[in-house]
Amino acid sequence: MQALAVALVERAAVWGDGERGVARLRLGSRAKGELAHATVLLEHDGERLRLRVDGGSCELADHLRERLRARGLPVADD
Repeated sequence: MQALAVALVERAAVWGDGERGVARLRLGSRAKGELAHATVLLEHDGERLRLRVDGGSCELADHLRERLRARGLPVADD
């Protein structure tokens, strides 16, 4: 998994204080489809996870939210 992340993620920034957190992932040209060159922003406020995709469609963001929910994560419907 680490090798895959290194191959796909161009830049990453992570911040957290133990209760809240933010991860910003800039994907490179090796990512598939609309994810190529998109930026994925994940924010957790202590209760819910919010996901935003800059450089991708609303359908892509919705698809990623559903995949996170399928893994049991409480994702908001932003």
